[in-house]
Amino acid sequence: MTGSKGNTRKSTPYVIRKKSAEAKPPVQSKPAVESKPAESKSQRPRNIEPDQSLEGKNIRLWLMPSGKAVDGVMERVAVYTVVLRQGTGPQVVYKHAIERIEEA
Repeated sequence: MTGSKGNTRKSTPYVIRKKSAEAKPPVQSKPAVESKPAESKSQRPRNIEPDQSLEGKNIRLWLMPSGKAVDGVMERVAVYTVVLRQGTGPQVVYKHAIERIEEA
């Protein structure tokens, strides 16, 4: 430098602020969270089994291991079971044991 006492301050790309005793750090507010209303069981969509349309109809179940046919009225369809009403009373059949279902 040549002896002139011009602007000797170096420029910075950002502003530096000194902390003052009175200044408090800014309070960060939490983002507003929208509360969802609790869904009751009646409002939830139910998964309908494809075999549910056969409830109350005469059907024939073909069982997988033996190929034996069982006739009756389908009373109830659940996730893993089917209730079949025969002359002797209700019979519960697991769906994994059914080869196919036909309307009789």
